[in-house]
This record gives sequence, C-alpha cells and structure tokens, in this order.
Amino acid sequence: VEVFFADSVSEENFDSHIAQLRENPSITRVEIISKDAARKRLSESLGRDYLLANESNPLPRSATLSFERGFVSVSALDSLRRDCLRWNGTLQVSYDRAWLTETENNRNLIANILGVLLIVTLVGATLNAALLAGLVARSKTRHFNQLRMLGAGAWTLGLPLIVEGALLAAFSAGLSWLVVLYAQRNWFDLDIEWAIPQTDEILIFVSAAAFVGALGAAFAARMAIWRKS
Repeated sequence: VEVFFADSVSEENFDSHIAQLRENPSITRVEIISKDAARKRLSESLGRDYLLANESNPLPRSATLSFERGFVSVSALDSLRRDCLRWNGTLQVSYDRAWLTETENNRNLIANILGVLLIVTLVGATLNAALLAGLVARSKTRHFNQLRMLGAGAWTLGLPLIVEGALLAAFSAGLSWLVVLYAQRNWFDLDIEWAIPQTDEILIFVSAAAFVGALGAAFAARMAIWRKS
C-alpha cells in the first residue's frame, strides 16, 4: 500500500501523518519515498529520465506501508484508505484491490473445499475407528463373556476400548505431524514459505483426532458389547 501526499502539505502535518501510520499496530514498516527517490524509481523502471525537461519534479512524495500477515484484507485496507484520505493533503492511497479481492475469493473457495474434505475425512476416520474397535471386541468375545460372568457391566467392558481408540488416534495424528515437520526441516530445501500451524493448533488437531477415535470406538463398543448385555 502506498499513500501519496500533496506538495502543499507542511512538514509538520506530514510528520504527524507518518507518526499516525507508525503507531498503527497492524503496520510493521513505513518507508518514506521522497520526490527525488520517486523520480529515480520512475527513471529506473522506464530506462530513462523523461522528466529532464521539467524544471521542477512533479512527482509527489509518498509512504509505502507493510502489514502484519493477518491484517491484509479488502475490508481492512478499504478502512485504512478512508482514514488516510480524511487527512489534509492526502492525494491517493494505492493498492491492487482487484488482485486482493480475487485472492480472498480463491481463499474462501479453498476453505470451503477443505471443509468438505475435513467432514468426509472425519466420517471416514470415525467409521474406520469403529471397525477397528469392533474387530478388537469380537476377538475378545471369550474374555468379555468371562468378565460378564464375574459381574462386569457394559461400561466396564467398553471403556478400555474407548480409551484405546482415543490413544491410537492421537498417537497416529501426532506421529503424522512429526513426520511432516521432520520432512520439512530435513528433506525439502525449497525456496518457499511453509504454512505450518502453530503448536496449539497442532494440539487441537491431535485432540480432535483423539475425540474421533474415542467416538468410533464407543460406537463399535455399543454395537459389539452393549447389545449383548
């Protein structure tokens, strides 16, 4: 984002505007582009200085802004643009709004697709955990019958299966993230920025996997044990 200022703005007002920008917690960097620096950039981009015939430099001075990653959005930048245009002497606030809008639309589309895939994955994981717990329950039928004869209830028989399902799912999820992190650090030497979740987000994912494992195991235990009680 670049904010352009009129030549009529006094140094005091200009410094005040720059100070307001730097006080914004969402802005990480404010680079001031002087009139001479703007002319030099234009000459370098065009390959020659087309302003040699001008006695004065018509280009305005400006400030280039960099932001926190989570701040950049169409609504946030539109709001910042309106605030800057209220200042006395602001000529223009420039950024590629069309590109940012298209990027947000693509991001929302990807998020919707990932949401559907997540639901399908959770359903599949739940059914898989239920099938596994059901197989375990059937393999221990004789053991369960002996425990029933000793007075064991349905919860006493089913709780170990539920805990086992949760632990297996959590272990699998945690191991998968360890493999991803190890591969990212040791195998892939690519000049790209990896979108690795924070530790708390990974823990939430592992906890969700444990819940899915416990849910599937509970379903299987209900089918294999409760109905026989």
